[in-house]
Amino acid sequence: MRKLILCCLAALPLNVFANGYDVPNVSPRDLALAGSAVADQVDAGATYGCPAALARLSLQGLSLSLGGTLLDIRSTWNATTAPLQPFSPVETTFHPAFPVALYASYGTSLADHRVGFGVGMTVPGGGNQFWPSGWPGSSYIVTVDRRLYGFYGSLGVEIVPQVRLGGGVIYYRATEDLVQGVEPNAGTVELSAAGGMASWDASIEVEPLLGVPLVLAVDYKHQAYLKLTGHAHFDVPVALQAQLQDQNVTHVLPYPNVLQVGASFDPIPTLRLTATYSFDRYRIYSKDVFVGDKPLPGPIVVPRDYGNGSVYRLGAQWQAFPQLALRAGVLRDVSGLPKASGPNGELLSDTYSPTLPDSNSWAGAVGVGYSFAQNLTVNGAVFYAHMDEVTTTGSATFPGRFDTHVFIYALGLTYNWMPGENVGHLRSF
Repeated sequence: MRKLILCCLAALPLNVFANGYDVPNVSPRDLALAGSAVADQVDAGATYGCPAALARLSLQGLSLSLGGTLLDIRSTWNATTAPLQPFSPVETTFHPAFPVALYASYGTSLADHRVGFGVGMTVPGGGNQFWPSGWPGSSYIVTVDRRLYGFYGSLGVEIVPQVRLGGGVIYYRATEDLVQGVEPNAGTVELSAAGGMASWDASIEVEPLLGVPLVLAVDYKHQAYLKLTGHAHFDVPVALQAQLQDQNVTHVLPYPNVLQVGASFDPIPTLRLTATYSFDRYRIYSKDVFVGDKPLPGPIVVPRDYGNGSVYRLGAQWQAFPQLALRAGVLRDVSGLPKASGPNGELLSDTYSPTLPDSNSWAGAVGVGYSFAQNLTVNGAVFYAHMDEVTTTGSATFPGRFDTHVFIYALGLTYNWMPGENVGHLRSF
């Protein structure tokens, strides 16, 4: 029983992208720039991307940013031990997720200072892994589905024309569902849990040189420890039901501090370059603690020992025509997953799990924005990430080599009630 519950706990954390279980900013414009536009927010998506920028949006009126995505994670397991070679390779089944990015903001003026208010929600973390039933690692995991929803209420205030401050409140709500096999072919265990926690955000945006198309921005989101509560159900033969009893469970899930530092610059009027460095303080993710309400097996502790993660992002937007913007971005993500370099260039990890497709990664994105009118723009993006292969080495891990690819397709629109002189692609100076 203790070993089984330990495996269940190990299955809880998962991700869709490197750095624990982070998800990229899926607003179509931001996604096309690989998340590098922290200092180049041009619509209500600033509610999440950088609240200080809300004070720079349309002086009077409403701004909407509505985006939907299809997210597809594909992992392949290859055996690294002789007994498992006949069953290799195995790929996860197609099971897309559909994160959204929905924001609304309103800009006005108070005491001769521009002010912006924003509300919205997105999915900043989560992911899924759906392995075929009966695959060799089914006692570690069959399916995992986690969603971390973020709800944001933000404010941006212009201090002087070149300096804006922002921030707000965040409420995180996490849900997770998993199915795991019971060895040897003795049924399954299903676990569902959910919970939430409040946090906060602070940001600043500065135009350091008057008349120069340069913007610097910093955004900080504070950590949150979400207490999830739920239920574990065992579908096992009668002979095992005395040991494997249904029970209530609790699990504290840490979501890290996130610091982003960005810049944007226009070398020529039709070209904007963006860059952002992201720091994810995943060192707070040192362990998982799983507690059931039955006397046995008692609290289970699973070491994670994560370090901090970093992401380096670059993007470019070219105003090909007044109504048409073309975008591209690239990033390098250095995960906090405990790992070391192997002799053939692959990564070695003694904590990697088939529930956790986490690794260093390269990613690229392309996108387009087209304005049908001054106040209405349609944006689309395609994002692809390839994680570095990871080979498990620890005695408690499922042996194998894991290769993961992530595809995200996004489509959305922005609407500005009073957009000013420009269509909804480039920020004015």
